[in-house]
Amino acid sequence: MRYLVFSTALCSLALAAVLTTCGDDPTPTPTSPPVTPLPSATATPEPVSQPSRDLPTTFDGYTHLTELNPAGRESLVEEAIETLSEDIRKDPTNVDAYVKRGAAYTAMYVYSSLPPHRDEDEALLGQAIENFTKAIDLDPAHHEAYIARGETYFHWDQRDKAIHDFDTVIRLLSEVLKTDPNDAESYILRAKAHWFKRDSDKAIQDLDAAIGLDPGNPEIYYDRASAYSQKGDDDKAIENYDMVILLDPDHVHAYNSRAIKYSRAGEQDKAIRDYDTVIRLSPNLRWAYGNRGDSYNTLGEYDKAIKDFDKAIAIRPYTVAYRGRAAAYFSKGEYDRAIEDYSTAIDRNPNHAQTFVARGDSYYEKGEYDRAIQDYDAAIGLDENDTYAFYSRGYAYDMKDEYDRAIEDFSTAINLDPDDPGTHVARGDAYYEKDEFDRAIQDYDAAIALGENYPYAHYSRGLAYYMKGEYGRAIEDYDTAIGLDESDPNPFTYRGLAYYMKDEYDRAIEDYDTAIGLNESDPNPFTYRGLAYYAKDEYDKAIEDYSTAINRNPNHPQTFVDRGDAYYMNGEYDRAIKDYDAAIRLDENDPYAYIGRGDSYYEKGEYERAIEDYDNAIRLDENDPYSYYSRGWAHLSLGNAPNARADLNKALDLGHDRDEVEGALAELKRMEDDG
Repeated sequence: MRYLVFSTALCSLALAAVLTTCGDDPTPTPTSPPVTPLPSATATPEPVSQPSRDLPTTFDGYTHLTELNPAGRESLVEEAIETLSEDIRKDPTNVDAYVKRGAAYTAMYVYSSLPPHRDEDEALLGQAIENFTKAIDLDPAHHEAYIARGETYFHWDQRDKAIHDFDTVIRLLSEVLKTDPNDAESYILRAKAHWFKRDSDKAIQDLDAAIGLDPGNPEIYYDRASAYSQKGDDDKAIENYDMVILLDPDHVHAYNSRAIKYSRAGEQDKAIRDYDTVIRLSPNLRWAYGNRGDSYNTLGEYDKAIKDFDKAIAIRPYTVAYRGRAAAYFSKGEYDRAIEDYSTAIDRNPNHAQTFVARGDSYYEKGEYDRAIQDYDAAIGLDENDTYAFYSRGYAYDMKDEYDRAIEDFSTAINLDPDDPGTHVARGDAYYEKDEFDRAIQDYDAAIALGENYPYAHYSRGLAYYMKGEYGRAIEDYDTAIGLDESDPNPFTYRGLAYYMKDEYDRAIEDYDTAIGLNESDPNPFTYRGLAYYAKDEYDKAIEDYSTAINRNPNHPQTFVDRGDAYYMNGEYDRAIKDYDAAIRLDENDPYAYIGRGDSYYEKGEYERAIEDYDNAIRLDENDPYSYYSRGWAHLSLGNAPNARADLNKALDLGHDRDEVEGALAELKRMEDDG
């Protein structure tokens, strides 16, 4: 039983971390707040060509520029580098050209950094750093150069160097603001540095000041929304996006970012309306299609989601879109297509653990547990703290009946996240399968302590108590499970079994009636209700229920045995024999089918055939006293006194009812006395 919520985890498109987490694409929301271009406080602008004058000074600027033509973004960035290189050749002291060229190299790295070529592409970061450093050498007070270099160090996982640059620019801008406290642009730049340092409160403080100086500038509100987002205050972020849109009704990124917030808050309809606006304003913005696809996925509208991911990929393929489309196919049960998309995502970024987990889940649903385990192994190799990967691999081992390995993985998952009740239940289920019911109960206890309103934990603990023969405690747990979820037929079914074991057949039948009302397709409640009717000597009703169960599952041998027993009790021996025949065809190693058929042959006076069946039953279970007792009667009926006596004495030795055996031996003695 796998009660997991594979909900497939998709990377957010709103945070800077996506650049390294999701692979080859920048986020639709800039990795840092956009700023109004601010000239260096000391540098003297050099004459430059008009094309280079229009080029961005930040990586974010290139992100926005390439969104207009995503199919040609590499050539756009390469052309920018050529243009800037020409300007630098003409004027080696052109500070702005170095900053812009550094930003272009950073953009080229982010767009092309697909493993296995990542080491090779990191040379681009080195070139970016070299350009920013040259700009700083030429103008040690060039604020944007420090911020751009710090951002590039972040991309290179050199956090200490990045923080040093942000601290430097904060110090420089603070000096500027001492001289001119009304310089809104300096507040904006300093806020950006604080944002990169994840000091959102200081960033907000600076942006508040900038808004006080320039209240009509929508970009400042956009920056402040980013800072509130970093702080985790989505309501405040939305308020600021609202203000951006009020000031600039065509601000594409404000709509897109607000939609992401709505989506996270579960307000998918609002999110979709904003994405619709983004697409109307910017039809080539693939992020909007991908993000809207995520919202449709959340709403369960998978065909619409797939259509959006198709469009995003058609504009220009990106990893997250393949993962989103795969998630939609997974939810539709189209596991092969999901695997195909997850495989593409893995080819594009083989360092993203969650994609391996998601593909593993797809293989799991196909019953390909070994391939699922391979993917979970890969995920764990990339992230040994991935709780869900251990959890999922545990379930795959559980399905392979490798319960010890399952328990080991569930235990690791519990160590990583001890407060997840679902993992305790999963380990409890594995202990249950090993018949270690006390250890199973301990895990169910832990799950209930973590979340007492967890019906499946109560239901599972009820099963464990049932297996221990503690039917009263089992019923208590089933009662609780039913109280928490009256729509689940299983607790009714198994509470019925507990009542059956307590000989409370009418109460058992009531529970089976309820279970059948909730799920008429399940054969089990019909079988169990048949047993209760059988126990009440209502054999016709039992036969009717067994017949329904067989129609729903004709491959279950025990139900044929049960119906055969009811026919036997009705004196319908030929029908009973047919059912025992069917049971033996399905499972030739079931001793009870041979016993039932032997009894039926005995009642028909076919003692030799009865003995043959009892022989088979004894072959399969040589310690069953009833088989010896019954074979003894068959031998007695054939006048074979020595064999009859041997079987009856064996039955007595194995614990068969003494009165019955002694009655048979008395009959044997009369037969011998009569000669």
